[in-house]
Amino acid sequence: MAFSLCNGERAVVVLYISRVMFSSLPSSLFFYESIGLLLLAFAGLFVEISAEYSNALDRFKTRPGASSGILLGTVTLPTVMLSRLIQLSRALSEHAIEPEELEFLNVQYWAVSASCFGVLVLLYAVIWHSATSSSHSGSVQDSLCTLLYLVLYAAVCYMSLSSKSYSGWHIWTKLLWIVCHGLASLILIQHIFHTFPLCTSIGEALLVTGGLVFYFGDMLAFTLAKINEYALSSKLTTIQLGIRRSEISTISQGVLLGLLLLPIFYKFVLRIWLHFTRLINHGAHAAEGMTCEGIGRSILFYASMAVTLIIIVPTWMQFVQDFHGHPVLWQVWRVWPLGHLVHQFMNAFTDHRDSDILIVSHFSLLLGCALPKWLSSGFNDRPLTPFAGILSLGIGDTMASMVGHKYGILRWSKTGKKTVEGTAAGITSVLVACSVLVPLLASTGFILSQHWLSLLIAVTISGMLEAYTAQLDNAFIPLVFYSLLCL
Repeated sequence: MAFSLCNGERAVVVLYISRVMFSSLPSSLFFYESIGLLLLAFAGLFVEISAEYSNALDRFKTRPGASSGILLGTVTLPTVMLSRLIQLSRALSEHAIEPEELEFLNVQYWAVSASCFGVLVLLYAVIWHSATSSSHSGSVQDSLCTLLYLVLYAAVCYMSLSSKSYSGWHIWTKLLWIVCHGLASLILIQHIFHTFPLCTSIGEALLVTGGLVFYFGDMLAFTLAKINEYALSSKLTTIQLGIRRSEISTISQGVLLGLLLLPIFYKFVLRIWLHFTRLINHGAHAAEGMTCEGIGRSILFYASMAVTLIIIVPTWMQFVQDFHGHPVLWQVWRVWPLGHLVHQFMNAFTDHRDSDILIVSHFSLLLGCALPKWLSSGFNDRPLTPFAGILSLGIGDTMASMVGHKYGILRWSKTGKKTVEGTAAGITSVLVACSVLVPLLASTGFILSQHWLSLLIAVTISGMLEAYTAQLDNAFIPLVFYSLLCL
């Protein structure tokens, strides 16, 4: 029984969390954040194991054949935020940033954690209700233990926020902001499962939910800070809130928000067109794309933004709703003259995780390569972090797939397709690429601060995650690799 509860994916997640906590605990600056991550990981593991022995979560209509991935989806974003906190703490010691910036990122960490924790509470409530409806034994004890766990988690959050207060924010204002993130995640993840049935696992939906709530929450905070700044005619407001960004960042957020609003406008125009052409029963579903805050001034940033526009716009045109609210595929690909060519190109790079309702391969690969670059804005003393997505997916994952498909013999599991030879090739190729890239960056004047032992651990853990996970590796592996490179 104990061996069946410890599969490869969970073992890699434990190594991943242990590595980040090992880097955070010695300084004692992020003691409460590490305890919060540990509590969150225990809750995610408990809910994932409970879901395996219950069919209560079948109501969410997840992707057939995919594991739940609850533990991995729960800890990924909070661990990324904790790694970023550890990185910024080095800037604080060097007086490269203000303490208010570290405080604001700390609030963001707890906001992301609250989003994941809120979803876990929802999942456990569904499992608990299903169990108590068939048997009333132990229901009172389970409710009491759950309540005590919630109180403990809230207490750790309160102690963390109160220990880092530089800008004058009231502690209850921060807690209210964090609770709102958790409530928004409860609503959004149910909407995702309802809108895209049989398209995603619980872990993938949890990652998307946390990312979207974090993005729009951050955008709202920045907007309120700007309004307050203009109202008070003071430039100190955004500094006190820990939000200092360029105008390019503001424009980029507006562009990405416009991409989210584009399907709504397109759907309205298309309905009018369908009414006049009497094609009422044709349509497609307006897919929600996962976006992230675009930040930075480099050419790579603008290139990723341009590719995002090129891919998102034609893909969103594929799906709208008919007048009855049912998702129906609209054959926009047959529109002359480029429709058929676009259809062939998009379908050539799909796999079993894609469906007629939602195609995720293109978005996940693009965002997986671009997210580490977008997250590396501001202080960055690790030269390889902006290239985490390109190294892990463009080099490591590609070499692992090629070598494993052609020469792989030894498989990591009886049911999986990943081979030991492919994983070894992926890890080796990333290390070789890093050994070439680091001297090139050093020649451009970048200070060498990438420790090779830490790099070896990061490459190995991300490579083992690619070998064992059944989730969308294009989304998880770059984030895991990025957070490990920040240490």
